[in-house]
Amino acid sequence: TVAVDGPTMVLATAGQVVVAGAEGASKDVPVGTVAFASADEGRIVLSGHGEAFIATPGAAPSTR
Repeated sequence: TVAVDGPTMVLATAGQVVVAGAEGASKDVPVGTVAFASADEGRIVLSGHGEAFIATPGAAPSTR
């Protein structure tokens, strides 16, 4: 689970990555593509077996 307080992009670079938002809707993120979460999500949950990078404007997001 990653707390987000601004627009956030998740870039999948390997394997199978799934991103779920605060409302529970999930999206498969194929390698080389990006999922976008708006600031109102509050948190995102990553699952699957892969590698992903998370980008937000400003400081790095906190993880729990």
